Amino acid sequence: MAVDDTVVKGHIDEYLGRYSTLPPLQRNGLAFRDIRDFRNAGGDSADESLAAAEHYLFAKYMVSNIVVSEHQMIVMVLGYDGIKAIAQTNSYTERAMRHNPDRPTSKVSASSIVWGLKGAKDGESDHQSFAPYATVPNWNWDAMKFGGITDNMVEYAKRIY
Repeated sequence: MAVDDTVVKGHIDEYLGRYSTLPPLQRNGLAFRDIRDFRNAGGDSADESLAAAEHYLFAKYMVSNIVVSEHQMIVMVLGYDGIKAIAQTNSYTERAMRHNPDRPTSKVSASSIVWGLKGAKDGESDHQSFAPYATVPNWNWDAMKFGGITDNMVEYAKRIY
């Protein structure tokens, strides 16, 4: 299954639309939380369009709410998908990448990466519009912990940097 950009946009609109009466920064966080919880519990975690929408909403939330800078999010999108592509070469490491051990990861795709990068850009736009004076962290290592193998990698990196 490939990423269908129309379906991705529909998911994004659906999840953001649930909170359309709330302030944008709050809406971004709640929309991301809902789509993440759905994919990890009841939705098709391997659905590439749903995964791309989650990646977009994650990036938009993290940057707009100043958890990470836009630059760090770009590194995170590229790094996560790079690690995930390697992890998907065998079943042991693929399982280590899962956020929920019972739910398989979606395949890495250029489209999913593009959606994550768009989320970072749109998150920066929201940051500039709704919290322009908030201090952006230089680097937030803990923001890169997604459960499983990524937590171990972050802890290792924190020790050497």
